Amino acid sequence: MQKGTFDPISIVFIVLVIAVFYFLIFLPAQRERKQHEKMLKELKAGDKVILSCGIYGTIGKIEEDTVHLKIADKTTIVVAKNSISSVLKE
Repeated sequence: MQKGTFDPISIVFIVLVIAVFYFLIFLPAQRERKQHEKMLKELKAGDKVILSCGIYGTIGKIEEDTVHLKIADKTTIVVAKNSISSVLKE
């Protein structure tokens, strides 16, 4: 084989590696991101949520990019909507 050329087996191997990365890493991450975006769109006042930093609270008011979160009696914080990791089931 000459120096600097690819044989067909090398090209097939490279394509297979790229395909494996796509199906094992990129596709599941894309699905998870879409599910998170859907969950954020469906938020409503009164939902109990957990933030990515571990704070639990109840949604009081929803704005475009922020949420007013009640974490205790008379204690409300404003957080980024993207920081909500999940909605808690009743």
